[in-house]
Amino acid sequence: YPSISRENDSAEAQIFKKEYRKINKILPSTYATRGFDVTFDTMMRLLQGKNYQETADSFATEQVDNKFEYYKKPDGGYTNKGIYILYYDTDLTIKEAE
Repeated sequence: YPSISRENDSAEAQIFKKEYRKINKILPSTYATRGFDVTFDTMMRLLQGKNYQETADSFATEQVDNKFEYYKKPDGGYTNKGIYILYYDTDLTIKEAE
């Protein structure tokens, strides 16, 4: 099934959750993680030495729980088509299709 976010148990994701909890005394919600991912993606793109539109046209990124793959809409602006295809494994854990 398609999803805009995924469960991420990588070392980087664990560091993010640990640091977030240390500062905020609570684990990050889906919205907090999404906000972090959007902000981090934007800052990364702005530091590439190109304008934002060039980076949006050039490459996709993956952050803690979200993927960003922008494409230019014919009527102007950009939309994110970065999604994950997930499935339930035989042990009922959610996995990312590859």
